[in-house]
Amino acid sequence: MASPLSAPESPASLPDRLAKVPFPDWLPNPEARTLKPQLLNAHAHHDTNPWGWDGVRMVAELWRRGVARVGVVAFDSGDYVDEIAALARYTGDPIPCFIEALALTPGEGEVWNDLPGRMYIEAGPFASSAGAAPLSDALKRLARRRAEYQAARWNDALDLGFEYQPDWEALTILGVTEANLCRDFVGAVKAHAMDPAAIWRQLPGLDANPEDANFARAFRNAATVADDAIARVPPTAEYYLSTEAFIRLSGDRALYMYVGKEAGEEADRARLLARAREVGFGGVCAVPQRNLDTYEHAADFERFLDLLAETNTFAVFGTEVNAHGQWWSLDLSRVPFSARSEWMEANLRRLYSDPPA
Repeated sequence: MASPLSAPESPASLPDRLAKVPFPDWLPNPEARTLKPQLLNAHAHHDTNPWGWDGVRMVAELWRRGVARVGVVAFDSGDYVDEIAALARYTGDPIPCFIEALALTPGEGEVWNDLPGRMYIEAGPFASSAGAAPLSDALKRLARRRAEYQAARWNDALDLGFEYQPDWEALTILGVTEANLCRDFVGAVKAHAMDPAAIWRQLPGLDANPEDANFARAFRNAATVADDAIARVPPTAEYYLSTEAFIRLSGDRALYMYVGKEAGEEADRARLLARAREVGFGGVCAVPQRNLDTYEHAADFERFLDLLAETNTFAVFGTEVNAHGQWWSLDLSRVPFSARSEWMEANLRRLYSDPPA
């Protein structure tokens, strides 16, 4: 069958969980081709997006926007891979699948990333859920343990006026991720608290409007990420997989996730890449910082792309569709990508042409 072109005009016509819907029921007519080869998203989250969409729906939305080269990533779980692989076989389009995780720093006492205990790393591509299972199973166990810890901390440290019980059934479907747990908690507060505003005031630094579409994201930062967060999970092996174990269980498919931070240990890019190779990462997932929202961010990312090219580092490119207002794709025909098109295309050919193991 020819490649899919664009999803139906109205995204509201598609269910949130699209994986079980027969492909002919939603794939567009191949003659209506509108995909644009220069539009790329090799890093579209499905279990942390704010709409609750599954991986297949994310692919449909990207295709609807004309994105020709699509990849999908989930936190911790590789269960979704078989669904995407079936879609890829049906259409003839490669759709690389990845697993993302939070991990400990590479070695005991080492701080080579400026977010120790919250280092984002990625593995893939995987061709099947069974192939991803050794890594996925270990990560899912720890994800549930972290979620249980955070739920208990919110009950203990906050005056809620009710006992928060996570909707584990819904979270299992959506993904037991920190982002989804925070959305579940915010929903529970709005549904059960006598005065939700009084609860939000108990969290230092949480000054976002509760009606903002990304409020749950702001709550997550204040309640779980900040140094003094009441539900910041201890960075120990009880809750996180070590980098060494992640690389080993990934089957040598591990990538360091660079998201454009300009301070701390990660600011020394050459040292970062050398250390990543030494530890065992096979490349980098390069995600532009804050959608290149300032000249400084754009110039910084441009310098990083040059360094990747100079060092011949394999890189996966893309955006993180995990909040309202973020980019859906990168346009490789535009600056800063167009000036590096030959090197970037070589990376993309490897990603989209070589069959994953």
